[in-house]
Amino acid sequence: ESAARKAEQVHRATDQRVFALEREREEHLCALSDKESVVARLQHALDARDTAQDCERTRLETEARDCRKRLEEVEMQLRQMEKQLAESRSTAARAASLSNTVELEEQLNKMCQDVLAK
Repeated sequence: ESAARKAEQVHRATDQRVFALEREREEHLCALSDKESVVARLQHALDARDTAQDCERTRLETEARDCRKRLEEVEMQLRQMEKQLAESRSTAARAASLSNTVELEEQLNKMCQDVLAK
């Protein structure tokens, strides 16, 4: 009887240990599942961040390309304006020279008239 009781105690102790190990296993599985869930959320957040960064990079590259194109257009307009300014200065210089010539011619005519009048 003592051996049977001892065997029963060992059996109960073994059952309790098995139960405790199964409970511990379930807790570990739950913890693992929670960690996997956290990892999945973090991965999703990283993917979203990467996508947002890609969109921002694309937007900035497009904006930079548009700015370079606009700069080229403005530089071309500036070169045209500088050319027009040079032409205007040249025209103004010719006009001033022509005006001086006309004044000199008028003075010369007056001098001739004065000499002829004497």
